[in-house]
Amino acid sequence: MAELSPGEKAMRAGDAHERAGRMDKALEEFRRAEAADHPGAAARIEALRKKQIARATLNARTAFAKQDLAGAIRGWDTVLQLDPDNELAKLERQKAVTLKAKADQLK
Repeated sequence: MAELSPGEKAMRAGDAHERAGRMDKALEEFRRAEAADHPGAAARIEALRKKQIARATLNARTAFAKQDLAGAIRGWDTVLQLDPDNELAKLERQKAVTLKAKADQLK
């Protein structure tokens, strides 16, 4: 049986990490595969990034719905780290910051 290329090893490790929910480790492995010019690695990086953005968006919206404004702000910060040009995240974060400031004044 042929030895796996470094790119293929990294892709397989990335798949395993992704299945286990370790997205940061998966991203690290997919980037390693991309550096080894493995076909499909760039697409996997982008797909994983979109999945991370969707998860962070859900977390931010859930926190906001529970009136956890600090949690919502952290969630939107995460979205903006992954996608700095995300206008929705900027708007929603500002809404949470404004509401939190008003709530803090009432304390």
